[in-house]
Amino acid sequence: MRPTETLMHEHQIILMVLDACLEGVVFMIEIHLYGKLRRFGPDPRGDRETVVRLDVRPQETVGSVLEQLGITPDEIAHVFLNGALLTTCNSMAPWLRYRQVREDFSPCIPALDTPVQDGDRLGLFGRDMAMLVV
Repeated sequence: MRPTETLMHEHQIILMVLDACLEGVVFMIEIHLYGKLRRFGPDPRGDRETVVRLDVRPQETVGSVLEQLGITPDEIAHVFLNGALLTTCNSMAPWLRYRQVREDFSPCIPALDTPVQDGDRLGLFGRDMAMLVV
């Protein structure tokens, strides 16, 4: 084997070992649902806070969390991750100077590939709440 092939092979073995170690590991995240997205929570009444506590495995993403909840990406107007803006459909967001998770997001396209970790808090705002975040 050439040195680069050996290195790639060793890297694959390390990843397999890590996957095996994390196989039974489960993390907890909180998802706060706003607007019409409340219907995906345990109590959709408007006078209650709608929070879903969800067990997730390592390497889960925002997209896999949405899928577990049954929420389609086209229902989302804004996603906040730990209080920072991850995705928005609001063109005013750059001028509002929200703290952002990443600079490379496209308007109205949820960053579904963003990983979630133990203790994370997602804030999901439906399309009916698009202007209220401003």
